[in-house]
Amino acid sequence: MSVDEYTIIADQDRFVITKDQLLSDPGNYFATYFLGDFEEAKSGAKELILHKEPLIIRLIQAHLRGYDVIPIPDSIVPSYMTKDGATQNLLKDAQYFGLTMLEDKIIAHLESQEVDPLPKATRSYKLAVSWE
Repeated sequence: MSVDEYTIIADQDRFVITKDQLLSDPGNYFATYFLGDFEEAKSGAKELILHKEPLIIRLIQAHLRGYDVIPIPDSIVPSYMTKDGATQNLLKDAQYFGLTMLEDKIIAHLESQEVDPLPKATRSYKLAVSWE
């Protein structure tokens, strides 16, 4: 592995990304993990293990390499997801990892398809107060 190469592992799949690719979507989690203020960066970590869907991470890798990944090709959609579900999951992971350029592209695509990006979940909470 080159000095400027880093590996993201999702399940058993390995995704090699260069320093320049990490920096292609500024401020993202991966760049911070390997190159920024995280303890892992300071200790020279070259691998990151994630418990994420490898096919979604493959799309993130392609994005960081400069490729357009939206709309998602049918061939890359995991067999247990719909294409719309995979797009929403990619958006969630783009937001989670701070990939703002990818997030913007996905939202623009969803809006052009007249799909509401990440529908808001409704939750209700009950507050228990005790006055003793």
